[in-house]
Amino acid sequence: MSGGKRVATAAGAALCACGGWLLDGCMGSEPAVVSDGGPSFDVATTDTGLDTGLDTSTPLDAGSDAIDSAADGPSARCDKTKPFGDPSPLGSGFVGTTTFKLSADELTIYYSATLDAGLSAVYARRASTSASFGAPVELPGLGATPNANPMVSTDDLTLVFASKRSGSFDLYSASRSTPGNPFTSPFGSVAELSSLNTALDEQNAFMSSDNKELWYHVQNGAGGASIFRAPAPFATGAAVAELASGTDDTLPVLSYDGLTLYFSSTRPGGQGQKDMWFAKRASKATAFQTPTNLNVLNGLLNTASDDRATWISPDDCRLYFLSDRSGSTIAWVAERPK
Repeated sequence: MSGGKRVATAAGAALCACGGWLLDGCMGSEPAVVSDGGPSFDVATTDTGLDTGLDTSTPLDAGSDAIDSAADGPSARCDKTKPFGDPSPLGSGFVGTTTFKLSADELTIYYSATLDAGLSAVYARRASTSASFGAPVELPGLGATPNANPMVSTDDLTLVFASKRSGSFDLYSASRSTPGNPFTSPFGSVAELSSLNTALDEQNAFMSSDNKELWYHVQNGAGGASIFRAPAPFATGAAVAELASGTDDTLPVLSYDGLTLYFSSTRPGGQGQKDMWFAKRASKATAFQTPTNLNVLNGLLNTASDDRATWISPDDCRLYFLSDRSGSTIAWVAERPK
């Protein structure tokens, strides 16, 4: 790829929305993107995408089991025994989008955007977790569009995404030998996960931190979806019975320790449209307990609007999600206190 693909421009301002994130400049000047060798945009994008959700067992007002060891996860920057605080907006411009994912360090965002070639898998970077994201850049080397729902493994070497190149949305993977900026160290060796794909839409894959479980959802053809799990080497996938509601269960997001699954659902007991839920399990070998609405942790997480969990930080301190509670779909983050 010789440069970033341009999309519909927005009126330039000191700060403007670009690809769903607040940028330090858009039209008329280049945004202050992390200097990583990739191209930058002077425009704003309209984003589109798909969805996922789910996980396991500890007290309802607590986070997942302690993950302070190298085996279980990074040291937390919060008190994981406390519930998430009130959510705050992270960015704007996500009209039509249903999901995004982050890198393990939370400095690279992966999502879907409508570019010149159509629906494309893109990424954007930022200098710190308190900084704005730069402009979106199409992920190179993935082949024919439309491509959506990109998610990178914790080791930064495997990319899973959905593509409609063969008719319905199917799952694909790509790999690389060196982690880092996707523009200077692109993913290659694109392969269809054919044993998991059906005539229905498979979307929003989420790789566990140890690369041993692939979570995703499959649309049922009747306006709903079910959450599936495929163990490595991802030869077969099956619906997770204890998480099924018979409604629309999507967007699985697994905690670093693999014991808590966040997901989105229209099941009874919610606040309105799609709500965020979580389920816990005692170990990776046991079934999940009955899912619980996330409002048990904070009554402001779900609203009467559409609320979709998209990412949980590896230290279990920050929950990222999309919501149209403010009138348009934007990104939000809720953080546990220190």
